[in-house]
Amino acid sequence: IYAMPPVVRLTNLGIRQVPQTSVEVAQSFGSTRLQTMAKVQIPQAMPSIVLGINQTIMMALGLAVLAAFIGTGGLGREVYKALFKLKVGWAFEAGMCIVFMAIIFDRLTLAIGAPKDSEALADRTQLRFRLLPQTWYRVAPARWFEQGLDALWRGIGAASSALTHGVALALGGLLGLVNRDFGASFARGLKARQFLFIAVLIILAIFAVDRWIYDIGYYPDSLMFRMRGPVDDSVDWLASNKIFAAFSKGLRAFTFLYLLDPLEKFLVGLPWFYALGGLFLMAWAAGGWRFAAVVSFLMFLTGVGNIWVPTMETIAATLASVLVCVVVGLPLGIFAAYNRTLERILTPILDTMQTMPTFVYLIPVLMLFGGNKVTAIIATVIYALPPMVRMTMLGLKQVPAQVNEVCDAYGSTQSQSLFKVKLPMASPSIMLGVNQAIAMALAMQVITPMVAGEGLGLVVFQAMTMADTGAGLVGGIGIVLVAVMLDRLTSAATARQRKALGL
Repeated sequence: IYAMPPVVRLTNLGIRQVPQTSVEVAQSFGSTRLQTMAKVQIPQAMPSIVLGINQTIMMALGLAVLAAFIGTGGLGREVYKALFKLKVGWAFEAGMCIVFMAIIFDRLTLAIGAPKDSEALADRTQLRFRLLPQTWYRVAPARWFEQGLDALWRGIGAASSALTHGVALALGGLLGLVNRDFGASFARGLKARQFLFIAVLIILAIFAVDRWIYDIGYYPDSLMFRMRGPVDDSVDWLASNKIFAAFSKGLRAFTFLYLLDPLEKFLVGLPWFYALGGLFLMAWAAGGWRFAAVVSFLMFLTGVGNIWVPTMETIAATLASVLVCVVVGLPLGIFAAYNRTLERILTPILDTMQTMPTFVYLIPVLMLFGGNKVTAIIATVIYALPPMVRMTMLGLKQVPAQVNEVCDAYGSTQSQSLFKVKLPMASPSIMLGVNQAIAMALAMQVITPMVAGEGLGLVVFQAMTMADTGAGLVGGIGIVLVAVMLDRLTSAATARQRKALGL
């Protein structure tokens, strides 16, 4: 249920983006609608479909820990047990394994969906067994290595063929003593299924070796490496370090006193009709009066459901988290766009932050900052920061190279061209990063109550612990309404910027 929407949306998008001329050509040759779909539209939409599968896999892996709450095993269960025992190293090990799985599936699906160069894939070696990328055929050591593997493969094939023929003759002869035609038919059938016969023999041999000679069914203990001890020691050292304690105390105080608490008190204390009026004016400025009416109606529904105060608390926590993401992520994205070394360093870190299960963040953050509202903000920022950095880098990199030449021609300094030309041109991508940060911050609201978070997430969490379906549904719908409202606001602002820039 949670992971299916991306594959549905991207499949729909991919099919709709197939050029109409391709469909018309297929129809002119007499293709039916089913033939056009199966043989024209789906093959051309395959990159988008594979990307949808990629996103579905990522979301399914992201739900691995939550699934452990209802009895699922695997790596999610390991993180779940570590969470309740406050074992940072244990959770980190399991979380990194989920990250590695995500990277493997991500690279595989993207490679499958990427367009293939037929010239690059042409086999010029005539080898029967290929292991290395075909583009390496020009490298002599790689070619020699594959030629050796091919010779070994041919030798194994000849030995397998001889073994199969020998067994076929022997068994065929024995069965021929009873029925000559059946024996001959059995021998021919076994020879025709040589690959299947050898595969069955290899599987039986593996089982025999594992059962009576050497235990090969489990990963050997001698090759295991534990990260639990060093990670636990590092967290314990930080938790007892006076300098870090002073830093964490100051960070909690600043975030609570000057960001979260004033924002939350303002939104909760604001009369509901003032809030609706202000929201209507902002939405009207962003997207027109019809859009403002829809957004205001969505907010009005939260009051109808008796969740106005939790909604305001959720909006305050989300806005505070996104503000921190913008303050930290925007400069990081700018520096990474200008510095290739920093980009190479940040890319794997952002990949890990985005694929690491959110529960893994909670344990060290809880131990280092305690259980309070600021801890929930910090955990949310860690989870929601990557898209802000990525989209800032992407937006600046997509600025045409001619823009730099024009800026240089008019004598602009690097800072002038950045702030007066490039950032305004990259603002649609940056706003999309803000949009994604808001969505991910809202997704964290259901998890942050485990570290003293409040708002609609607490409503859902309490309903889950008491098996109160009605209250959980109301809180979940409230989060959806807030997500749709904030998404439409940021999307409308992005659309206006794109139109102003002529994009």
